[in-house]
Amino acid sequence: MKIFSDNITRRGLLITGSLSLVALPALLPSLLNKAESDKTDRSINKSHEIFLTGHKVNGEHFISGMTLAGAEVFRTKLQTQFHSIAACPATPNIVIGIPRNPDSLALVISTQTGQIITSLKPGIGRHFNGHGCFSLDGRYFYASENNYTKQQGSVGIYDLSTTLRTGELNSFGQGPHELGLLSDNRTLVIANGGVQTLPESGREALNKATMLPSLAYIDSQTGKLLQQHELSDHHLSIRHMTISKNDTVGVALQYKGRENSPALVGFQRGSEPIKLLKSNSEKTHWKMNNYTASIAIHPKSGVTGVTCPRGNLVTFWDSHKQKFLKALDINDPGGIALSRDGKYFFVTSATGDLFHIESATLEIVTPRLSPWPKAHWGNHFTQLAV
Repeated sequence: MKIFSDNITRRGLLITGSLSLVALPALLPSLLNKAESDKTDRSINKSHEIFLTGHKVNGEHFISGMTLAGAEVFRTKLQTQFHSIAACPATPNIVIGIPRNPDSLALVISTQTGQIITSLKPGIGRHFNGHGCFSLDGRYFYASENNYTKQQGSVGIYDLSTTLRTGELNSFGQGPHELGLLSDNRTLVIANGGVQTLPESGREALNKATMLPSLAYIDSQTGKLLQQHELSDHHLSIRHMTISKNDTVGVALQYKGRENSPALVGFQRGSEPIKLLKSNSEKTHWKMNNYTASIAIHPKSGVTGVTCPRGNLVTFWDSHKQKFLKALDINDPGGIALSRDGKYFFVTSATGDLFHIESATLEIVTPRLSPWPKAHWGNHFTQLAV
């Protein structure tokens, strides 16, 4: 089934009519409740999963859902580009697409039809910064935001039962990007990229000489800073991260300097410092080209996949033994996600190709499966059991 939805803008939401303004937010609590009633059905079909990502086709933006085989489930046309898609097992009927562009809304989208249900609006003087995460029960959504009026990072808190922004937390750094909750469902871990930007300057880093990236642990209920980890090289921007089942945090970095070629992958757990890892092959290390895009940790083996689109590489690391494992040549890889059974790393390429990489052997087992003609995939890929 393929679903195509109309574009939505902030102005469009305001002029759609009073029925839409009331009906769309009112539908969201019913979808949250429906997730509870659907648990029995999902347990019968344990293999049912969907993979979601944003992409461009001929300059137009979409969010799409696909099966593990790459078959299209839905494709929804958008006004702006989504940087990532956030999902929550407790609410499999919805996902949230998060933009990075100023004046853009985050959109709540049905995973069953691809239809846009409603939107989330950032606070005054703030814009979404590309990532977000749900509370364990799916009630609250935490979004990384740029408070550009004060040039500091913040985390917006949204109550999904009303879609209202109910508060915010200090991210204790500039340019917060990816974030996630530890297993206690209270501690937020935030990758502060350290990059200062303004709406009028786009993504240009305005503070390369003084940028200060960090990995911050914050109590989501009190806003208290619990711990913060910085790197010796302040040009190493901590952009992307993921959290394993044992609360190990994997980080994928981007280097904003000019002369060096530092390690770009690291792991951190508890109160320990971030341990950065390099490939044991200089050729592989240089091919990573100072840039990583996405990271995923296997929940059992700890094998970690990191995409390097500028180097045309997907690299693999052992988070348990803290070492490099392997690199595979894939043209312009972006998103990476794990299949529900853990057998495959599923990778998107900006060429429109999709790849299965066997998690046990780290070999490509189904190259070029179900390519999407002219699709330019984004840098993130999300798996959700539905």
